[in-house]
Parts: sequence; structure tokens; C-alpha cells
Amino acid sequence: MCGFSGCYFLEKNCVKNKFNSINLNHRGPDDFQTFRNDFLKVNFYRLKILGGSYGRQPMLSENKRWMLLFNGEIYNYIEIAKEMGRSDLIKKGDTRVLLELLASEGVNAIKKTNGMFSIVLVDLKKKKIFLIRDRFGTKPLYYSIQKRIIYFASEIKSLPIEKNTEVNFNKINNYLKSELYPAAPNTFFSNVFEIKPGTINEFEKNKIKSKKYYSLEKKLIELDNKNLSLSDFEKALEKSIMLRLRSDVPISLHFSGGVDSTAILCKLKEMFGEKIPIKVYFLKYKKKDDFDLRRAKKICKILNQKLIVINFKENKIFSLAQKTQYFMDEPFGGIPTLGMSQLNKIQKKKIPVSLEGQGSDEILSGYFTHVLMALKDMKRKKEEQSIYLKVRNNFKLTDKKIINLSNLLYKNNFGGSTDGSKISPSRIKIKKQNNNLRTIEYFNIKYNKLPRVLRFHDRISAGHSRELRFPFLDHNVVEISLSLKNKYKFGNGFPKYPLINIISRHLPAKIFKEKKRSNSVPEFQILLKNKKKIFKIFKYLRNLKKIKDIYFLNAEKKLMSKKNSNSFHIWQIINVYLFLKHFEFLKKRSLSKF
Repeated sequence: MCGFSGCYFLEKNCVKNKFNSINLNHRGPDDFQTFRNDFLKVNFYRLKILGGSYGRQPMLSENKRWMLLFNGEIYNYIEIAKEMGRSDLIKKGDTRVLLELLASEGVNAIKKTNGMFSIVLVDLKKKKIFLIRDRFGTKPLYYSIQKRIIYFASEIKSLPIEKNTEVNFNKINNYLKSELYPAAPNTFFSNVFEIKPGTINEFEKNKIKSKKYYSLEKKLIELDNKNLSLSDFEKALEKSIMLRLRSDVPISLHFSGGVDSTAILCKLKEMFGEKIPIKVYFLKYKKKDDFDLRRAKKICKILNQKLIVINFKENKIFSLAQKTQYFMDEPFGGIPTLGMSQLNKIQKKKIPVSLEGQGSDEILSGYFTHVLMALKDMKRKKEEQSIYLKVRNNFKLTDKKIINLSNLLYKNNFGGSTDGSKISPSRIKIKKQNNNLRTIEYFNIKYNKLPRVLRFHDRISAGHSRELRFPFLDHNVVEISLSLKNKYKFGNGFPKYPLINIISRHLPAKIFKEKKRSNSVPEFQILLKNKKKIFKIFKYLRNLKKIKDIYFLNAEKKLMSKKNSNSFHIWQIINVYLFLKHFEFLKKRSLSKF
């Protein structure tokens, strides 16, 4: 985890540039370096994970031609160095291996990497600059082009906000309506853009010229004819976990007691026996009936693992939300994100890296909307009728309801909640794939759930100088998971069967069959306690007259009824308020420095 900001000039006026970007020290408190010449100016903030003093950046290649800014991790750097015949580079860490790979084989060699990254690569000889982002967009990279200058940064706040840069209220209203965030390259700001995942971008003639180096669609076409099994999935997951344990600093596991993190913990037990090399942390919300904590304790007791419990301080949610908004820059998820902030803060400095279970829902049909699309596919295939009936019955659905709900989802371009509680129109055009399940999988990986989850987790961990790693988002794991047949994905009549299969070797099946009696996060109850403050926020936003009144009416109605259900749309409005206040700060600060 690191951070950088800078500007690249098509003309020799870099020295005259007066813009001083906002400090990103929270992303990398261990070292700060700058570089400047007649066409380039950069700042780099480093968090030391690998390579010790060898990893200092900006880094020059051995032939002095290339300069690298790199945020992230290349997990297979040891294998790459050996393949290059440069084992001497291994002790110098993944950044040095990456730079010498690109310097010797060109930018397209990025395909050889297994990792998460945002990269700025500069050809000092030809005066060219390349902006590169990892396959799924785990690490952030933003840019703004102004008067033959490209500004780039790990966070939006470190870009200059021009006089004509404004919040895009069309995107705000679409977000409130569909729950969808702008898809890259768009953001909630005009004139601020995000580098697309899986692309190499070159700044030329005042434009970004972009080309794909990774296509998930093409990879899946290659795998469609292979009869991949649960064994293939487990081998890929085990390798992914092993690679993500490469670190010079301690690592923990964020454990919820759910299927995703439990599967990782069970895999770690299989790989290392009694003494797994990481600590296990659990975030506890204040509830009368804390089902999750009881289950997490039960699991850890059986697996003989110590569970470290962190308590969420719900009495400070608004001050915490304001601090979190500073790191986020754009609207973010609700109370769970604030909980993640506290969880990361507790581990700051002592344990700089954590494994996370994020990504499994997207690749193993973990959302109810995925289940609906899968059922629509299975209904048409004779060989899948038995698994169809199991899934349908377990979710208490009828054939008619499956057809009606799945058609409604398609009609609205998958807008709304992944639990199906809200289906509303989205402006994203859905490209239909060879089956319905894959269509919604692509949608959530490329446009919806995954990009926003990764953004939240990157910013909240970076805000506390930490790094999160996601074993389920290794590209090999993703490709194999999406290629599995439905009989493997829904083997017991429920989604995420490959993970249940791992867990069942260590834990009694009834642990995950017990009926859950409370929400994982008591978001609605927490918001209800702050009702007066929320109504004041609604009043302020209404006076702007740029947000449709129906969103306020629906939120007010729910708060007044006190009926506990999905409250994300209430949080959306609160967060829009925080976002607009943050924008006022950014614009005032930026214009005073430019």
C-alpha cells in the first residue's frame, strides 16, 4: 500500500506549476520522496511491506531509462525474477522485480504479473508516460487533463479541482435511484476520471490512449470447454492464499464468522496445521442477540484459534463518517464501512496487512440476484433439473416468481439491491453473455458491486496506513470460479458450495444452517437513534433543489415507521451530504493553491 500524485507536461512548464497536491501521507507514512524534471513532477508516499530500503520510490531502472511509481503488490515477484534469470532481484522486493521486467520486456509484460497495482511508468528517454491498473481495479488511479497537462494521483483529493469542475448531480440522482456508482472512467466529478481496470494508458497529444491487456470475457471463453472441478478451484485458492502471505510485516485475517472468511481460515488450517501464521480479528456491533459473534467464537473454538474481538463505537458515527469521507472522496457504503474503519485503526502499525474474504459473492453466486439468474439458466437444461429444484425450494421460490423477478431485473439493467429488495432502473447498458448468470456476474464485477467494495476497502485501509489482500480476487481463482458448472456452484442447493465443501471438512454443517436471528450490522437501529440529525441533513439537501424529493420522502417514511429493513437508501442521502461538504473543502483548498 502506497500513494502518489504528480503531473506530466507536454510542454516545458513544470517548474512554473504552482499546484501543491494534498498530502497522502496516510497511504504511506514510512517514507516520502519527490522527483522533478522539465516535464514531470511527482510525490511518493511509501508503506513498507516488501523490499526494505530497496523499495524506495520513485524508482529508476538499472539502465536509467525508466522511472516507476507503484502502489500495490506483485505477489508472484519471486517466480518472475527466476523466469527472468534474475534471482538476485528477489531480495530487493517486488517493486524492483516489476520495474526490471517492464524495462527489459516492455509494458505488455504486465500480463505476467499476479497482483494488485496502480502504476505510473515513465520513459525518460522518449518522454512518454504510461498509467496502468490491475485486472479488477483493486488499487486506485485517477487523472485530470487540464491545458496540456495530465495530473494523476492515488486519490481524487490530490488532483487540482478546476473552477469548472463540479459535482455531477445527474450521477448523484442516478446513484440514489439505482444504488449504482459511476463506472470507470467516470466519477461523481466532472473533469475527474478513473483509469479503467486491466488497461495500459498512454498520455499523448492531450488525450489518454487506452488499450486492454486483460479481458475476463476472453479468458472464460478459453476455459468454457474445460471441465473444471472443485479440486481445480481449491488448488487455485490455496496458491492464492500462499502468495498473499508474502510479506516482511505481520498479517491478520478479518473474520466475520461467515462462509467466506471461515473458508479462508479452514484453508489456512489445512496449509499450516495448528499454528497458522496470522491473527484473527472480529468486529462486534452492539446487539442484544449477537448471532455472528456466537458463531465466530464457536468456529474458532473448534479450530483452536484465538479470536480477537473489536467493539464498534456506534455513539461516534457522525464524527467517524466525516473522517471517513475525507479518505473516500466519493460517496461510500454505510455503517459497515465505518466499522471497517475502526477495525483497521486498531491494527494500525502493529499489523499492517490483512486478508479479506471480499469477492466470493461476485464469483460464486453469493447474491440473491445471482441465484435468480442461475435458476433461469438451470430451468432450461434437463441435466440441471435436480439442482434447479433444490435451489428453488431452498429459497422458497416458485417458477412464476423466478421468471417475473429475473425479467424485471433485466428490464431495469440490474439496478437496485443485490438482495432483490429493491429493483430500479439503471443507465448501464447490459451486454448479454452466453447465459444469464454470467451476464450478471460480469455486471457486478465490472460495473456494480466489486468496484465499489474495492474502493471502500482500499480507502478505509489506506486511511489507517494498512493494506488489505483478497485471495478470492486472484485472477486465476476468479476465472476458475466463473467457469464452474452449476452443479459445483450450487452443490447442496445453496450458493458458494465450493467454500461450504472446504468448511465441511472441519466444521459441522449445522453451523451454517442455523437460522440467523439478527442483521449482521444493525444499521437501521443506529440510524434511528440519530433521526433528528438526519432530518436536518435532509432539510439542507432539499434546499439545494438538485435532488429529487421522492428520495427524501421514502427515507423519512421509513424512519418514522421504525420498521427494520434495508436502510441503505437512508445512508445514501446522509452520505451525499457528507460528500458535498467534502467537495466544498476540496474546491476551496485546490483553488487557493493553484
